[in-house]
Amino acid sequence: MRKEVIKVCHEPAYSAHQGEKKTLDRVKNGFHWYGLSADVTHFVATCHICGSEKKNNVRLRAPLQSYISGMPLDRLHIDALGPFPESASGNRYILVIVDQFTKWTEAYAVPNISSYVTAKCLVEEFIARFGAPLEIHTDQGSNFQSGLFKEICSLLEVTQTRTTPYHPASNGQVERFNRTLLQMIRCYVDSGQKHWDEKLPLLLAAYRSTPHSITGYTPNKLMLGREVHLPQDLLFRDQSLRKDPIEPSTYVERLQEGLQEAHRDARQFLHASQRRQKKLYDLRSAERKFSPGDLVYVSKLSRSKGKSPKLQNVWDGPFLVTKQHGPVLYEIRNQTKQMVLHHDRLKSYRSEDFPGWVNRMRKEITSDVAELQPMEEEPIYADEHGSTDVEEDPPLSPVNVGNSGPLRTRSHILKAKEPIQSNTPHVQTRSGRTVKPPKKLDM
Repeated sequence: MRKEVIKVCHEPAYSAHQGEKKTLDRVKNGFHWYGLSADVTHFVATCHICGSEKKNNVRLRAPLQSYISGMPLDRLHIDALGPFPESASGNRYILVIVDQFTKWTEAYAVPNISSYVTAKCLVEEFIARFGAPLEIHTDQGSNFQSGLFKEICSLLEVTQTRTTPYHPASNGQVERFNRTLLQMIRCYVDSGQKHWDEKLPLLLAAYRSTPHSITGYTPNKLMLGREVHLPQDLLFRDQSLRKDPIEPSTYVERLQEGLQEAHRDARQFLHASQRRQKKLYDLRSAERKFSPGDLVYVSKLSRSKGKSPKLQNVWDGPFLVTKQHGPVLYEIRNQTKQMVLHHDRLKSYRSEDFPGWVNRMRKEITSDVAELQPMEEEPIYADEHGSTDVEEDPPLSPVNVGNSGPLRTRSHILKAKEPIQSNTPHVQTRSGRTVKPPKKLDM
C-alpha cells in the first residue's frame, strides 16, 4: 500500500518523476506514516526512469592517474586530426605524433587515415629518423587497432596501449597539442582553405624552438641536444653561431653532458608539474568504487541517427561489472556487448528491477573465479592522462602464490581475514552489543 501511494505520487505524468523533496511533499498532502521520508528517499533513488534519464548533480570523477616518462621515446602519443577541406596536394588529414618526455612534435599531412597510410607514415617518416619508441599510445581508431598496425608494433617490440571509449583525456598529451596546432594553422590559412598543409613544417619548427612551460626547455634541446639555427639568428648574425672548431670527440662529450643536465632538469620539472596537477585535480574528485557483480549505468555519449541528442537517454543500462583493470578502469557487459570503460562514465544502478540475465551472468562470474581459467591476451588500456594499467587490488582470477602453496582467490583472501570463532559463549545486550560473560561464571 505504501509503495503504491509513493508510486502514484512519483511516476505518472502529473507527478513527472520529480525529485525526492517534491515527491515527499506530494505524498504528505494526503498521507503520513512512520518512516515516510526514508521510504520516499529509497523509492526515488531506486527509480529506473530517474536513474537513466537524469544527470547527476555531483559528477563522479576518479583521482588523477599519471604516467611517468623519463627519457626520449619512452612513449609516443599519436592521433589523427581532421577531416579538413582537400588541399591542393590532395591531403585531408593530419597525423600527429607527440613524444611525452621531450614534447617533440611531428605532424604529417596525409590524404586519408587508413591503416596502411598510418603505418607507412609512422615507420618511414618517424621511426626511420628517430628510432622505435618503447610504447605507443593511441585512441581506439580503426587505423590504430588494425592487424597491420598491431603487427608492426609486434615486430618492433613496441608496446601499444589505447584509451577507453569517449575519454579523450587519456590521450591528453596529443589532444592539447592538436588545439595549439589548429590555432597556428588558422593564423595562416588562405580564404579558400586549399593550402592549409603548406606551412605545417614551419609551424612545427616554431613550436619545437619554443621553451615548453612544463619542462623549461625547447623540444629541440631535449630531443636533439642543441638548438637549431632559425632565420632570426641568421638575420641578426648572432655571434654564438661563429664558434671555433672542436674535435668530434669533444663535441660528443659536451653534447652528452648537456643532454644529461637537460634531461635531469626536465624530469624534475615534469614530476613537480604532475604532482601539482594531481593535487589540484583531486580536490574535485568524487570516486565511487565498483566491484565485480555490481550493476552500473553507462553515460550515453553517442548520438542516435534521426533522434535529437537533447531528448535521448542520458544513461544506458544496466551493465554488469565483470572485472577491474587497474585503479579506474572497469570491464562491463550485458547480453549483447562487452567493453572496458573509465570510472567517470559509470554510475551505480540502484533500481530493484533488473533483467533476468543479470543473475545468470553473476553466477558465471562466480564460477570463473572459482575455476582455473587460462589467461587470454588482452589489449592494454590506459586511464586518465596516460597511466597504464597496474593491478593494485588482489586479482579476481586465481593467482598462484608460490610453487608449493595452493591457489588463492579473492574469496580465500576474504575468508583469511575473518576472525577465528571462539568456543566461549557470548551475550547480546538490548542495545545490540555482544559481550563475554565474566570469567568467574565460567563452568
